[in-house]
Amino acid sequence: MEKRKIKLLLVSSVFVDRGAERLMISLYRLLPKDIYEIKILCLRNLAPYADYINKSSDIKIDIIGMKSNIDFVSLFRFYQYLKTYKPDIINFHHFRAALWGRPLAKLAKAPLVLYSVHNKWGGAIHHFLDRLMSTFSDAIIPFSQSVRNYLINTEKIKEKKIEKPIYAGIETSKFSNIKQNEIDALKKELRGLGIQKKHHIIGFIGNITKEKGLVYLIESIRCLKRKFDNICCLLIGEGPDEAYLKKLISDYGLSDNFIFLGTRYDIPNLLNIMDIFVLPSLREGLPLVVIEAFAACCPVIATNIDGIPEIVMHNKNGLLVPPANVTELAEAIETLLTSEKLRKEFATNGYKTAIEKFDIKKMVESYDRLYQDYFNRHL
Repeated sequence: MEKRKIKLLLVSSVFVDRGAERLMISLYRLLPKDIYEIKILCLRNLAPYADYINKSSDIKIDIIGMKSNIDFVSLFRFYQYLKTYKPDIINFHHFRAALWGRPLAKLAKAPLVLYSVHNKWGGAIHHFLDRLMSTFSDAIIPFSQSVRNYLINTEKIKEKKIEKPIYAGIETSKFSNIKQNEIDALKKELRGLGIQKKHHIIGFIGNITKEKGLVYLIESIRCLKRKFDNICCLLIGEGPDEAYLKKLISDYGLSDNFIFLGTRYDIPNLLNIMDIFVLPSLREGLPLVVIEAFAACCPVIATNIDGIPEIVMHNKNGLLVPPANVTELAEAIETLLTSEKLRKEFATNGYKTAIEKFDIKKMVESYDRLYQDYFNRHL
């Protein structure tokens, strides 16, 4: 008799092009098809990346279409979806998806409810709700040791509920094996925006929000402009702080030094034309974009916070600076701009880190073992 497949449901809150969503796509593609039947579900109506994936690939992402966290009609549709699909394992990503999703999953008699926690987030109310809803989780999977410590020590979730970290992984070849004609086309596009061969290209990829610390990058470039008149910063992403940052850039007379590119789906190509990738965040979990920069052989400067030191080793594969520190960030950028040798050294060591520690196969194998272990225990 043929052994039946494990029905796995991966659930997110929104579906934009970020680390959590890319991880879910990777699990869908790479978990063994002879063992798993997999569906991806997005609860909210904010799902531009899901729309892109649905149109451009053979992956189908279902969307419930919730308009808010208390859209009870949509929550009932989610409950009906669970009763119809009858998954063996539900793996939630994002706090908002897991908030109502976990008790509804148990109400729908889902055998196994898991919650992957990608970063540290929220204040006392969030911690209380997460601790309360953890009772509806069979296991919680942190992205880094830093996140695991946070869940135990700050949120006060019982340690027995929390698995060892499963580090995020990427398909490193997507970032290192870029076709030259694609790079040439991208450079031509950027020339149309005013970026010339003489420019040092500094890049940021992520949400344009206060927690990403972009104001400190802007202040740093303001300081460095006295020494370097050929810096151009590419800011890739969207978010609520965009208008404020554009005004700040204009007020400082830096409009020629910054270009907002919005949401892009050619991140590997963009990383390959950057001289330096900078992540000036004030809060992070385990930022996948840093690993992607490593895989693209792009030197990295990042803040010394949360899970970042689990990726970036100071002065070995990148530079770490204190958060919200304009002076040290500017000094780090200047150090790399003036030393091609150091940029090449960090690029080489960063690539080794991506290959040895954060390859997608390691992550998928870890999730596969965890899923099968919990499934077999609950037979």
